[in-house]
Amino acid sequence: MNFMFIGTFSVLIFYAFAIDNDQECKEDLIILQKKVLESERDISNSKIEALESEKKTLEERVKELENEKATSLKEIEERKKKEPCEVGWVYFNASKSCYYLQNMTDENGIPMRWTWAGAESECRKKDCHLASIHSREEERFLGKLVEHEPDKDNLQCNNIPDHFAWIGLHTNNGLRQWSDGTADDYYSQQSGPSRYFGICAIPPITETTLLTIGVGSRNGEHEVGRFICKKSTAT
Repeated sequence: MNFMFIGTFSVLIFYAFAIDNDQECKEDLIILQKKVLESERDISNSKIEALESEKKTLEERVKELENEKATSLKEIEERKKKEPCEVGWVYFNASKSCYYLQNMTDENGIPMRWTWAGAESECRKKDCHLASIHSREEERFLGKLVEHEPDKDNLQCNNIPDHFAWIGLHTNNGLRQWSDGTADDYYSQQSGPSRYFGICAIPPITETTLLTIGVGSRNGEHEVGRFICKKSTAT
């Protein structure tokens, strides 16, 4: 009987101890879970801080790029005031325009030539048109641009294509028009009726000779030559 009582008492003690131990395990587990959550929270906070720092860095870089862009645009505008034309173009202040004389050669060194329509198409690729002329000064400027050392044995524009370049003047149903749509408000010498026109200059250029508009298209639409593009810089 005593033996049974002692055994029962031992079981109760072991059970109580087990319950108490289980309670401690639960508390330890809760503490561990709390520490894990706190650790994850710290990691999340660190990531947030890192992201905020990265965001701030990116915002600062954006501001730097915006400032660089503004500076570059300002420099471009200043350069335009000093050098209003692209490389390869020539500026004429009286017309506030830039002019491009096609003077290229092919891979064999042979001068490249275009029909009037082909020349106008080439100018349009440059966002402009064949040159229009609205004053004697502009005509003389283009003449100086076109002029070429003459062949001493042949001083006629009709026979010296190097002295000739297409301009935007042409006729449509007998009416003179400029390809850039500007007014037909200037008349110069003309070498007879023609559908397409150019400018010819044999040095030395004077006020009364050697500048002629209308020597183009002597043989119809298939005649070829150099050309002059014109782009206004006026805003």
